[in-house]
Amino acid sequence: MVFRMDSKAHKGFVRVFGFALVLAAALIIGGCSTDGDDPGPTKVPVTWKPATFPFGVTQGFENVAYGNGVFVATTKTAGKIFWSEDGVAWKEANTDYADFVDAARNFVFFVNNGFLTAGRTNVGNWAKSTDGKTWSDVTAAPLAQAAGGAAYGNGTYVVGSNGSKVFISTDFTSWTEKATGIGSAETGGVINWVNGVAYGNGKFVITGMNAKIGYSNDNGDTWVDSTPLDNEGGKLFGGATGSSGNQGAVNQVVFGNGLFMAVGGNPIPSTQIAATSSDGITWKQTDDIKVTGTGNYIHVGYGAGVYIIAHESGGTVPASYSTDAFTWTEIDQTNLTGVNGIAYGAGKFVMVGSGGIVYSIPE
Repeated sequence: MVFRMDSKAHKGFVRVFGFALVLAAALIIGGCSTDGDDPGPTKVPVTWKPATFPFGVTQGFENVAYGNGVFVATTKTAGKIFWSEDGVAWKEANTDYADFVDAARNFVFFVNNGFLTAGRTNVGNWAKSTDGKTWSDVTAAPLAQAAGGAAYGNGTYVVGSNGSKVFISTDFTSWTEKATGIGSAETGGVINWVNGVAYGNGKFVITGMNAKIGYSNDNGDTWVDSTPLDNEGGKLFGGATGSSGNQGAVNQVVFGNGLFMAVGGNPIPSTQIAATSSDGITWKQTDDIKVTGTGNYIHVGYGAGVYIIAHESGGTVPASYSTDAFTWTEIDQTNLTGVNGIAYGAGKFVMVGSGGIVYSIPE
């Protein structure tokens, strides 16, 4: 597939950019990611090892994407981006132009043959790269706040925003704002912040606050509510009474192996779910995804027949994997406390977080 997303209600985005440019995955998921080469038979990512960096480099990482044979990871430090061809040894990218140092970059996405990275606080400060090593500036969508997710498909870029809006473009230069209209007070609230965006099977899918999912069949011009997810017991938003006050969310969505997968949960109580759909309209929900942690923000990635879910806050079980999108197996140790992004490429998964970067040793 060709999409990555790594997203948080502010982290989302997906790796879009075409040349035209760059911007999830959905994936990717961001971090989430669904591209990367397929090494053949499924190998599960049970064992994880820390990556290596140039002497003296210590960073907290915000997101990761893979494309054109390179991993790219953004950091919490303004002006710093790292790249790696194998996910093991990392080097600092060339970001030596004035605007790049303006803000820390918590988004990175790959789509349509390029990378895009965007700032956390200065939301109009975007940069592009085809190889992940050398970067230049690019026209940003006119967002009021940090982007929540993005994807490319059928000649169109879609970028998520707050206020239940998306921005669409065919050239990554001229942008059109679209109100999605997803959700309502009667259904527990509106989508509000569009956290995740993915493209697959001829349609765009968006996810967001109050456990809302929507889809578009016309390149983001109009949007329709997907079938609601099961909120029994308040696992997604608002508690058992149905109040929307807690604002649980569907944080991210990726497309891989013919399926959309969306993940999210509710901070009160601390619950997490995954849901899959072939058409983006009707969803099959799985509540037992094994991952534990406080809060509701989790990340999802896909590659080589394997889905991975990981919690941002860590927990007794920080991550899990599935080869069928429904049955999940615990990953007891990732050597990373809390995950901010997931990507697949070069025959392995890479996860990033405030504690560094780890890569999988497939078994």
